[in-house]
Amino acid sequence: MKFNSLAKPLSLIALSTLFTGCASVMQSNQFDGFEEKLQQGAINEASSYAIEQADIDPETGHATDLLWALQAGNMMRYQKAYTQSNQYFDDAEIIIKKENGEGLAKDAAETTGSLLVNDAALDYEPTVYDGIMANTYKALNFMKEGAVQDARIEWNRVDERQRRSAEYFAEEISELRAEQEQELENGKKGDTTAKRVEQSLQKSDAILKEQGIDMAQWAPYKNYVNPFSTYMHGLFFMLNAQGSSDYNKAYDSMKRAYGLTNNAAVKTDMNMARSLAQGTSINRFKSTVWVVFENGLSVKKEEFRIDLPVFLLDNNVKYTGIALPKLVERNAAYPALQIGTFKTNSLADMDKIIKAEFKERFPYILAKELGRATLKTVMQKQINDQNPMAGLVASAYQLASTSADIRMWSSLPKEFQLARLPKTADSLVIKAEGMAVPVEVELGKNSRFDIVYVKAFSASQAPEVKVISI
Repeated sequence: MKFNSLAKPLSLIALSTLFTGCASVMQSNQFDGFEEKLQQGAINEASSYAIEQADIDPETGHATDLLWALQAGNMMRYQKAYTQSNQYFDDAEIIIKKENGEGLAKDAAETTGSLLVNDAALDYEPTVYDGIMANTYKALNFMKEGAVQDARIEWNRVDERQRRSAEYFAEEISELRAEQEQELENGKKGDTTAKRVEQSLQKSDAILKEQGIDMAQWAPYKNYVNPFSTYMHGLFFMLNAQGSSDYNKAYDSMKRAYGLTNNAAVKTDMNMARSLAQGTSINRFKSTVWVVFENGLSVKKEEFRIDLPVFLLDNNVKYTGIALPKLVERNAAYPALQIGTFKTNSLADMDKIIKAEFKERFPYILAKELGRATLKTVMQKQINDQNPMAGLVASAYQLASTSADIRMWSSLPKEFQLARLPKTADSLVIKAEGMAVPVEVELGKNSRFDIVYVKAFSASQAPEVKVISI
């Protein structure tokens, strides 16, 4: 093959390398910069950055980037800009519905198109917990603004998403397995190089263990339920009931949340909801304060590479390897919050929720990356067989385009904690180990029930507090 016959494919390789390399570097820079601002307490800067990355359409005014719409909604919520927060979550929901509606045809087309690049160059794929948490935060925003009917709608959406989560995973895993089986069948028809690449990459198991990836203990909550969303759903309907059916709904959610968490405060609320459902007047219950604590930052994704020795492959192959995401834990802001003699205790582990979903998807991320490496290596060998100089370009392309997708909703908390205490005054003081200055919180003067919602990304900043009085 003469050089001019290679010009077109080499030009394509050069453009693809530039595009995929930029996409990979960009996502890494985006998340590193955003996290640094959060950890330093530069909330205004982090919020502005998230909004900038959300890619607002100048004609419609809506965010077009799903992931950063979620980040922006969370940051606006932190800053108590609830209307703007819900606008971003609304935009995110529209994109999620569109993504879910496009189904397998779009997924298959994207998978085929991504074989020569990497997943970072594709649209962000929403997780199940993305949708649940977006609706949960919207509901809490409406509660804070006193928009009870709007909050009711969102909590019903949360409940529906939770109900469908187990079904969703069963369907998705079935589809992914079918795709993988087809790819394996197609691979049997491949040439010797493809088979040798696959054999070499299968030796990566030992390296996975060296990276600390042992997912044996990563079990989901039953039916992939988020206990925090389930509990808050129950608390809303218990405190804003319009009839006995709402109390029954509250009891069902509290019972489910208690079964998942064994949290003593949840058990007390479960018993309260049961009494209300049986006809006891809410006026017979003492004034109460619930302290809800969003603690720290959840796990994040980082890339690790498995670069394989050339001697495992062929003299005409200069490089092959894969890049995969792994989950890395981040710190809690405080061990717990102290309110007088009461202390917050674990309600839901967001890290556990994220890990469980990641565990389900990881085998297919790995399978796709193996297929991608095989295709690129075969292409590299075929080009190198014809022209060694062009083969070097193909090798450089494979190296540059081998990158993991590390995108995720990175401003979610590490965990949720809860305390339940009697309301004996119109204020309370929150302390914590490592908290520089105690936080004094004013409660509703005429309210019987108050939800004190505390959020802290790290111990380097004062916690953000909001009070929902009922």
